[in-house]
Amino acid sequence: MATSLELLDAVAPEFSGEPTATKNLFLELAASLLDPKAWGSTYATGAVYLAAHLMKVRPGSGGGSGAGAVTSEKALSWAVTYATVALTEADGRLGTTPYGLMFLNLRRWAVGVGAFVVTPLGVEGLP
Repeated sequence: MATSLELLDAVAPEFSGEPTATKNLFLELAASLLDPKAWGSTYATGAVYLAAHLMKVRPGSGGGSGAGAVTSEKALSWAVTYATVALTEADGRLGTTPYGLMFLNLRRWAVGVGAFVVTPLGVEGLP
């Protein structure tokens, strides 16, 4: 089984140049915001995608506009375009990066409707 750091490097290669300590800090932050019991076997993956999202939207990173869902993203040979999706106001912040959108999908699969994540900005959840 891959470590969280290895998973982060695999799903978010754009952060490969970040210091390991920085990546570990974001992984710890993301993990602290999730309930392992609620997430079950997808806990580590959810934390990785949330960490990548947080890294992307941090001040000075140049990522995540906060203006709406990602419409196109390209990394290496992968290109992803997301259709406009209906997001709650709180979920909309997660919809600003491909990592946040994947986190939302994982959350729906893992914990279902009504689950939430506590963030530094408040509680984000599905209605």
